[in-house]
Amino acid sequence: MANPVVYRSRRSQGLCGSCGKVETGSKARCEICKKKELEDKKARYEARKAAGLCPGCGNPVDGTVLCSECRGKQTGSLARYYRNKANGVCRACGADSGGKTYCEKHTEERKLDQRKRYAQRKAAQLCAGCGEPTDGTMRCPKCFARDSATQRVRNRKLRDAAFAAYGGPQCSECGENDVDVLEMDHIGGGGNVHRREIGNSRLYIWLQQHGYPRGYRVLCPTCNKKAHVRAQNQQA
Repeated sequence: MANPVVYRSRRSQGLCGSCGKVETGSKARCEICKKKELEDKKARYEARKAAGLCPGCGNPVDGTVLCSECRGKQTGSLARYYRNKANGVCRACGADSGGKTYCEKHTEERKLDQRKRYAQRKAAQLCAGCGEPTDGTMRCPKCFARDSATQRVRNRKLRDAAFAAYGGPQCSECGENDVDVLEMDHIGGGGNVHRREIGNSRLYIWLQQHGYPRGYRVLCPTCNKKAHVRAQNQQA
């Protein structure tokens, strides 16, 4: 941002207040400066958020995205969003949402909007995440990296919840507790058939959706293999 005196001088001449190189008429800044300012703002927002700070002012936060001071400055839809979030109701309309972010009506509306936006960006060969041009892929490198990181965190949470529901993160046979090698076992077999039915990567979310039913246990790869061999020998 230019010095206020310089800025006013440039504007009085009909020039861009930021760079002073382009005639903008009644507009405060030229398109190049507006784009640069937006990019700088986004970069500053992401840097502060990644550091665990309030993206608006850079101050520490208490587990929320914005600090209490910045939330208090929000107006309109943002103010309504944070007010409804604090009350535990639908962020869009304030109706009871059963503890979820949005009520059923607004959840469905958002899904329809997302599908429409996805189709429009796909038809225009743009990134489905941010709308920027891509090299023919559905996600630009930045969005792909962000989505991959988010998915890894979500998968770890689902895995940890499943392990906790079936006795904790340790092999039920040998006691191995390296969480990165543990896996779920279908007691009595049938795991391959079940995974083909629900999807190879959906077991943890399937267990959660079905209330963690009986018939599963946590095993290490070695004990899982031994159990598989024993089951085959019994069938033979």
